[in-house]
Amino acid sequence: MSNGARIMRPAVFILITAVIAGTAGYFLGHCQAEREGEALALAHALEKTSLCANALNTLDNVNGTTTARLLDHQLRSALAEVERYSASAPRIHTMIPNLLDALRRAAKYAERIRDRQLAQRISEIEKTLAASLRHQRQ
Repeated sequence: MSNGARIMRPAVFILITAVIAGTAGYFLGHCQAEREGEALALAHALEKTSLCANALNTLDNVNGTTTARLLDHQLRSALAEVERYSASAPRIHTMIPNLLDALRRAAKYAERIRDRQLAQRISEIEKTLAASLRHQRQ
């Protein structure tokens, strides 16, 4: 084996190692950024759920008013987002008890309007989210 081949072998190995490490680092960084985006989306959806549920619970008449219909639609939309992200339950680095309380408020609204399907849906979301959060703490 010539001197040129002996010098090239470690250089090629170092180059390949650097490319593999760089590619792995890129994908790990991308995955972390994606998880942070999911955590932000989940926190936002829980916050929206809380705001809508609070407003609906303070309205005297929730039947038939335009405001109630709009808030109800936004609440259900927010719950769909919570449902979407709760299965993977990304880490939320904010006040989780306040955000999770949004589901209790939404359940109170569902009971108030006697919507059993909505109440069941909220209960399922609570269970899924609680299980995912328990799994994270372990």
